[in-house]
Amino acid sequence: MSTYDDASLIYYPSGYKAGKAYSLKPTDGSGDLTFTRASTATRVNESGLIESVATGVPRIDYTGGGCGKLLLEPQRTNSLINSENFSGWTPLQSVVSNTTETNPMGINSSYLVVDNNTGGGITNSAGIQLNGVAISPSTQYTFSVFFKPNPNSQVSIGTYNDDALRGGSFDVTTGIFTPINSEIGSIEPYINGWYKISVTWVSGTDISIGIRLSFLGIIKNGTNKFYAFGAQLEAGSYPTSYIPTSGTAVTRTQDSANKTGISSLINSTEGVLYAELAALTNGSGSRYLALSNSTNNERVTLQISSLTNIKSIVIVGGVEILNLTATVASTEDFNKIAIRYKANDYAFYVNGVLINTSTSPLIFSASTLNTLTFSAGSVSSFISEIKSRAIMVFPTALSDAELIALTTL
Repeated sequence: MSTYDDASLIYYPSGYKAGKAYSLKPTDGSGDLTFTRASTATRVNESGLIESVATGVPRIDYTGGGCGKLLLEPQRTNSLINSENFSGWTPLQSVVSNTTETNPMGINSSYLVVDNNTGGGITNSAGIQLNGVAISPSTQYTFSVFFKPNPNSQVSIGTYNDDALRGGSFDVTTGIFTPINSEIGSIEPYINGWYKISVTWVSGTDISIGIRLSFLGIIKNGTNKFYAFGAQLEAGSYPTSYIPTSGTAVTRTQDSANKTGISSLINSTEGVLYAELAALTNGSGSRYLALSNSTNNERVTLQISSLTNIKSIVIVGGVEILNLTATVASTEDFNKIAIRYKANDYAFYVNGVLINTSTSPLIFSASTLNTLTFSAGSVSSFISEIKSRAIMVFPTALSDAELIALTTL
């Protein structure tokens, strides 16, 4: 099998411009994805630095290294109005100063926090605190900040005046997060020794809280130090890409990618939809990639439904004829997924393994499928919480051997 020759549409994250993500095939542009986002945003570039991307420009993101990924995120707002200025945070048994330490954006500016050298016993209270942070009650929030050891590699994040102390401690050397209660935390390495640390919790009844970034288990002798940059508070169950602010809250709007009017590239009576996808988070909602007629009643769908489950769903004329589930180690990792659709010959493959088959005789009428979309089928039902390294559409039902080769990690 020659993947390039056999496929009618191939998308790998590569070329782009405002409003468009270029497909490798077809070369005449008829398969290029239409992209929208009504705001600027940031990405991690090939050099590992965070950079701003203009309104409407797709983000090929290199977070974590490796190949670029098409990043599709939901709308989020950074409600902290001065994300890069920690001079407005209250020092707690510490001294805070702006330095020329290179930050994750490659700019010589970040803040240094040093204990105030007053001795005493072991303390977890030295650090900085931002007061008067407005929140809504009973809402899931994620606070994130870029942290660099200097030399302290352990730090804690805590909320105050939020009914109870919430947060946890981070050890960026071991990658271990220890919650106070049932909070969710993450540690993600960035360039030049920086880490993005985050904690997610559900707020209590208060509408104004403090957020503290503290040393962990130190004696104040003037040698305990760490750098901080890029604080972000967003309503949501996980941290998203950095949203810089300067004097006001900033909203990054939703990313959207799809392609309509491509019935000439999709064989409705038989074919294969293949993708290499990863969820941004476990989340509570489903994430999709589908071939459809821009409705949910005619579609071939690949669905990330939970942290460990991937589904293939086929609906013909509003009737669900296929709903198969594969269990994977994590949908937050990239998985190679393919579904073959043909009357009496359906098959679902994930990471080189046949999950299941169906001999349903139902199939779409010719020229029914005309849309590629990151949704359940209808372009308007778009949910953007996904990363993609590859998408391919084949106009023929590939063999089992071909599908094993295509999806093997």
